[in-house]
Amino acid sequence: MMKSPVLLITYRRYDTTKRVFQSIKRAQPPVLYFASNGPKPAHAKEVSEVAQVRSLISEVDWPCEVKTLIRDEHLDVKASVAGAIDWFFAHEPEGIVLEDDCLPAVDFYRFCDDMLERFREVDQVSVISGVCRQPVGFEAPSSYYFSKYVHIWGWATWRRTWDLYDRDLSFWPHWQNSPQWKTLFRHRHEERYWRSRFDSTFRGDTVTWDYQLMASVWRARGLTLTPAVNLVSNIGFGDGATFTKNTENPLSAAPTFPIYPLTHPAALVTNDAADEFDFEYRFNGRLERFPHRYARRIGKWVQKRVFDPLYVRLRGH
Repeated sequence: MMKSPVLLITYRRYDTTKRVFQSIKRAQPPVLYFASNGPKPAHAKEVSEVAQVRSLISEVDWPCEVKTLIRDEHLDVKASVAGAIDWFFAHEPEGIVLEDDCLPAVDFYRFCDDMLERFREVDQVSVISGVCRQPVGFEAPSSYYFSKYVHIWGWATWRRTWDLYDRDLSFWPHWQNSPQWKTLFRHRHEERYWRSRFDSTFRGDTVTWDYQLMASVWRARGLTLTPAVNLVSNIGFGDGATFTKNTENPLSAAPTFPIYPLTHPAALVTNDAADEFDFEYRFNGRLERFPHRYARRIGKWVQKRVFDPLYVRLRGH
């Protein structure tokens, strides 16, 4: 029997939400928080889609306290997801967070239960992830390792971590010039990559909620506990997704594996080799290296100065 409450964040994708809900149903958490974003105005199809997703609440048939956050208005992903997590941790000291396209393996729930309890009083451990993005054949000396990277396709944490969260990255202008910021990165192109992402998020050009969590955890010198095998499959790649549209991505519907029995790492230190692979190939940070960065700049210059004017002239005829 599970011990941890679960927050399920939903919108309008019934097929993926149904599969995630069935996974939760098998795990039988004692408390289920169900957050539902509202349909976009003047989108009649979304009204029925959202209603269908909300009908899943009636399928809770195990001993469970159900709490709902049903929004009439549509909020962007930043306000919707962060607001739902605010609501969750206003009521719970710890718990599991799932979005409607993050399908956990059976072991995920037990793993989160065990890790939430084991590291409850260890402030350095900020987040428990269910995702392992390492290549096939990755071998870790234990069942999980510690990473600086926060992955949120199925995760768990404590209120103490979420209390650090700054939705607007208000600390960014000062923090980016701090000595701590410089010590976070092993390579200049990694620092440049994350500076660009946080700049864009702070300005509001990138409307998301998870970069803020990454920055908030880093600022607190926190670590993410990461399984050495994948425990959550993102089944939401495609046209209906907000960000993950490329179904050819190797992370799309990645397989999951059993993790028990557990072996525990000897120390709270990051696995730098795993983090470097994660940055270079999962965040595509290698494209910030020379000559990729300059090739992109040249491509943008050619697009702006040659192809765009040509297209405008052709349309004029």
